[in-house]
Amino acid sequence: MFGSFARVRETIKHFDKLFLLEYPDLETVRRRIAGRKGGYGEHPDELARILSYVEPYQNKLRQAGAEVIDCTLPLDQIVNSIESRLLRV
Repeated sequence: MFGSFARVRETIKHFDKLFLLEYPDLETVRRRIAGRKGGYGEHPDELARILSYVEPYQNKLRQAGAEVIDCTLPLDQIVNSIESRLLRV
């Protein structure tokens, strides 16, 4: 799920499992956004707004029981981690 910060609580109740693909720190988020060209977050005020939402959004998902996965891992490791967690009963 990806979307509006304001609707997280309404949306998460529709899922059996939640995964939070998390960056290890805000500096990593800042570098990833700065590396994109021509999108939202390119201007300093947009970037500041994005960064202000990261921790509260992650905290809401953690409180809802999301399983945290480091999104800086290689894609195959992220997929394997999600698959193995989905197969756990």
